Amino acid sequence: MADQVLVGVDGTASALDAVRWAAREAARRAVPLRLVHACWAAGHDFPELELTDARVRAEMRRYGAELLGRAGEAAVEARRGVRLETELRVGDPRVVLLDECRRAGLAVLGAGQLSAAGGLLVGSIGLTLAIHGRCPLVVVRGAAAERGPMLVGADVSPSAATVLAFAFAEAALTGAPLTVVRTWEQFLADTATVHEEERRALAEQLLPWREKFPTVEVDPLVVRGKPGPVLLEFGKHARLIVVGSRGHGEVTGLLLGSTSQRLARHAPCPVAIVRADLNVPAFSRSPVV
Repeated sequence: MADQVLVGVDGTASALDAVRWAAREAARRAVPLRLVHACWAAGHDFPELELTDARVRAEMRRYGAELLGRAGEAAVEARRGVRLETELRVGDPRVVLLDECRRAGLAVLGAGQLSAAGGLLVGSIGLTLAIHGRCPLVVVRGAAAERGPMLVGADVSPSAATVLAFAFAEAALTGAPLTVVRTWEQFLADTATVHEEERRALAEQLLPWREKFPTVEVDPLVVRGKPGPVLLEFGKHARLIVVGSRGHGEVTGLLLGSTSQRLARHAPCPVAIVRADLNVPAFSRSPVV
């Protein structure tokens, strides 16, 4: 059952930013916040350091427990009363967090945990969770705002319905207004006609979601331009940006040049990446802001 908010904890300040954001999200959802640190087991002795394999393992566990302790303190400071679980596991962090994702409704990482360049690159924890994780992934950049609208990109891709389901559910949960952006890029065309066609298409696309979430304040916008730059610009005033990816096992949509890649590296607020094949729960509780 997906009844946890999961955070992978390491020694970075970015991870603590993720913990603070996730603590508030877990409290809103009324679910536990699960903090997990994965440490590699040493495969051999280190005679030059005069340490045995057992001592290396023990030191790694001690360090991991210390990191989890600091993360737990940051979580409680961010949201007192949050239900907290901590787990120290041995293994490849990608494998460990993929396993943990099976029991989570949301996985959260700090932007600095993605890769040395802060992007979704092959082999990174962020890319692994975005492609193979069984829940949406949120990438937290810096100190996240608790006010402002949520922002979601709406297109005609296979992930569009799942992305909108997640965005509307989050907006209903937090009581935040939802700005829905649709972009277009046709050249040598009657711009007024195209713009009106896109506006009508967006209104039709949003109709069932407005009916399902009548309390959510929706601001639909049609903008001429590329999705990445447009969402970055409107994201300056958002508390969360929600985007999709092409689906399970498809790497292309998360590599260089894609909207998800651009936002994960440069967005001014947290970014939720939602795959087409995920089951997104709809929350019905009263919003907690």
